[in-house]
Amino acid sequence: MAKKVQNIRRNPDKIYFSIDDENYPYKGVKGRAIARISEDIQRNLPIMEKINLKYLGTLEHPLAKMLMENTRSGIEVAIEITPKFFSAWDFGKAM
Repeated sequence: MAKKVQNIRRNPDKIYFSIDDENYPYKGVKGRAIARISEDIQRNLPIMEKINLKYLGTLEHPLAKMLMENTRSGIEVAIEITPKFFSAWDFGKAM
């Protein structure tokens, strides 16, 4: 089991996140959340499919195929975070 999954199971209410855009003008969000791990394969398959389509544009990409197969076999899990506190920034608004 991955160390991150072990840490989330031990402290599901102490998750910190940071999501930012590396392109100028910079913007993003960071905060604290509660995490929930889903090991339900039937629930995780459509989530993984959606993520693959968003970031890889296809399910035919070798990485997408590997992630889908790992999800089908229970190797991949989905982690859902529910923010409890967050702050956002958008340097584009300051221009």
